This record gives sequence, structure tokens and C-alpha cells, in this order.
Amino acid sequence: MFQFDGFLMLKIPAHTANAFVGWLRIPEKQHFAWTLRIEPSQRSVVMVQVRVQSQNRGWTHYHYADLATLSAAQIDQLTYSGWLEPMAAEAAA
Repeated sequence: MFQFDGFLMLKIPAHTANAFVGWLRIPEKQHFAWTLRIEPSQRSVVMVQVRVQSQNRGWTHYHYADLATLSAAQIDQLTYSGWLEPMAAEAAA
């Protein structure tokens, strides 16, 4: 369920409290892990948990960024810096 944008940057679906909110970009030098370390600015770091959900009797795995543990300010910072594309922007494209 990964998606590439126009610049070939990997994106992963982002959820809060089991609701889809948009796409989170994965830094190009980031190795895939269960926690993504994103630096939206020079002085801040946001740690985002990556979760997996099994579907179709365990044959399909759905990976998503769990934003439920982040504060509203951290989500706004990710959106403002371009790391998080809100669902409205995705639907308008």
C-alpha cells in the first residue's frame, strides 16, 4: 500500500485513531523501521510509529503511520513542512 509521488519519494498512509488523514513521506535516507525519525526543521525531531495490520487471513499486510500518539502541534509541523500530505490535498489532485 505504498505510493510514490512525482519526485519518487516513498509515502505511507497516515492514520489517527483508526481514521485515514493523508500520506506521510518517508525520508529518502531512512531505512524502513517501526519508528520513523523525521526532522521537519533543524531544531525539531518527530518520531512516528509505523504499524502493521494483517488482512485477508494474514496474506495481506497493511502498513501505516500511526499519528495518534503525536500532539496536534507535531501534526501541524509535519503538514506545514511538507512531510504530511492531508487527505484534502490528495483528493484535490
